[in-house]
Amino acid sequence: MLSPGQNTATVRDLISGYKEGRIKIPSFQRDFVWTDEKVRQLAESIIKKYPIGMLTFYNYEGASYVLDGQQRLLSLVLIKEGSVETRRGVRKIYYLWFNPMENHFKVSRGKPGAGWVKTPDVLRRSVEDLLVGLAKEVKEEIEGGGGIADLNEIAMNLTRLWHAFNSEYYHVHVYVAPENISIEDLGEIFIRINFTGEPIRAADVYLTVLEVAMRGMADKVRKFIEFIKSNYGRNWIIHQGTIVKTFLAHLTGRVRIENTVLEQTNKLREILKDSDRMKMAWERTKMGMGMSIELLRDEFGIRGTSRGKSSLFFLSQTPLVILSYFLGKVEKCSDAERKRLAGWFLLSQFYHRYGSAPDSRLNEDLRAIDESTEALVKKLWDFSGEDRVSRASFKGIVRGKGSNLLMMLYALLRHRNARDFFSDEEIGESSVVHHIFPRVRLEEYNYKEDEIYDIANLTFISYATNAEIRDKLPEEYLSRVDNEVLRQHAIPRDPLLWRIDRYRMFLEERRKLLVRGINEYLQRMHVIIRER
Repeated sequence: MLSPGQNTATVRDLISGYKEGRIKIPSFQRDFVWTDEKVRQLAESIIKKYPIGMLTFYNYEGASYVLDGQQRLLSLVLIKEGSVETRRGVRKIYYLWFNPMENHFKVSRGKPGAGWVKTPDVLRRSVEDLLVGLAKEVKEEIEGGGGIADLNEIAMNLTRLWHAFNSEYYHVHVYVAPENISIEDLGEIFIRINFTGEPIRAADVYLTVLEVAMRGMADKVRKFIEFIKSNYGRNWIIHQGTIVKTFLAHLTGRVRIENTVLEQTNKLREILKDSDRMKMAWERTKMGMGMSIELLRDEFGIRGTSRGKSSLFFLSQTPLVILSYFLGKVEKCSDAERKRLAGWFLLSQFYHRYGSAPDSRLNEDLRAIDESTEALVKKLWDFSGEDRVSRASFKGIVRGKGSNLLMMLYALLRHRNARDFFSDEEIGESSVVHHIFPRVRLEEYNYKEDEIYDIANLTFISYATNAEIRDKLPEEYLSRVDNEVLRQHAIPRDPLLWRIDRYRMFLEERRKLLVRGINEYLQRMHVIIRER
C-alpha cells in the first residue's frame, strides 16, 4: 500500500503492486480503453524519461485504489507482461517490439525485422543475460541480414529498457489521499485532475464503497444498466452513480450516511448484514427506476438520457433518485402525484436544485418526499425564492443544448402539441432550434449578444422550415404562419412587433406570453401551490 501524501513510485513498484493486489482498480472506473499506439508512446516516454503525469490513489483495507491513472497503470503492466486482464475479465494481448539499435518501439503481431525483440522478453530476463546473451544474438541477427551492428550500443539500449521497468531508473509522481477523506472530496479530486476523461463524481465513488462492503454489487449495477438499455432503448444510459444513490436511499433513507469513505463502508457493512433489507432495497431500486423512465416518457415524450432533443430534459440525472425512491416504495401513485412528480422533475433542473452540494440536498428532499409530494414541491419553491416561474428567471442567453431555459421552452411546446410553422409536423426530437429574428440580421442592426441569443428569440421548428426561412425577418415570413401555431409558440401576433426596430419590445412581449404559458402548464402539473 502506498503512503498518503505526494511522493514518487518506481514503474517497477507500480507494476508489482498491481500484480500482487496491493494496487487495485475501483469499481467505478471505466474499462481499459487505450489504443495500442498510446501504450507504445507511453513506453517511449518511460525510456526517454519524459513525464507521464501524476497518478492519484486512495487507501482502504490494505490496498491503494486508483482514482486517476488506471489507463497508464494497466499500460505499464501490458508493456512488461505482454498481456493484462481488464476489470471485466477480458485478457488484453499486446505485441510490442523493441529495436535496440534504433532505440525504438513498434506494435506488430509478427516480427518487424532483423534485430527486433519482444519487450517482455527483454524485461523478464536478468540484466546479466542481456549483456552476455541477448545483445550478441541481436548483433548476429542484424549482421546475418547484411546490416551493421554495434554490440555496445545494443547492450546499452537493452539494459536501459530493462532498468526503466525493473529498477530505480524511472519514478512516477503519485498522490495518495488521506484515509479520513470525505466521499465528496474524493470525487471532487477526480473531477479536478481528470479534465479530459470520463467525469466521475462522488456517487461513482459510492459504488466502490458498496463493492467493498458487498461483493458483487458493482456487477449487479452494470447488468441493470444494460437491462435498462435493452428494455427501454439504447439511448437510456443511466449513470451507475444514479442507481447506487437510489439503492442507498431505499436501503437507508439517505444517499450519504457517513462523511468519510471509511465510515460509510463500515456502516454499510453493518446494514448489509440484513440480507432481506438489502434484497428489498435492490428490488425497489429496479422497480422505481423503471417506473420513473415510464413516467418521463409518458409526460414529456423523453426517448432517452443521452441523445436527441429528449436529452434537453437531462441537465442532471440526480432528480431521478427522488423519482425512483418514491415510485419504488409506494404501493399506489395517483394521477395527480404522477403529474406533480413530473413537474417537480422539470423545475428541479430549471432552478438547478442539485447544482451544488447535491448529496445534502438529496437527503433533504428524501425527508420531504417521505412526508408528501406537496412537501417536496414546497421545498423546491423555497429554494428558488419564487412561487412560480418569473420573467426574471426566464431570461438569459442560450448557446448550445445544455440550457434550463431551452428545456423549459421545449417542455411548453410539447405540452401545447405545437406544430411546425409551415407544416402539420409536431415539434419533437427531430426539430431544430430556430432564431425568430435571424442572428445575422440582428448583428447588422448592432443588437448586443445577450439580446441576439435571448431565450425569447428562440423556438423549435423543422429542419426544412428553418432552411427555408434562412435569414428572413419575421415580418417577411410570420404572416404565413397560422394564428393557432403562433399561439402555440407564444409568438406575439401584432405585426408591428415583427419589425427589427421593435425587437426589444418583441422580446419583452414574447417573454410575458412564454412565462404565462409555462405557469399555466405548471398549474396543470400540480406544482404551483399558491393562487394569485
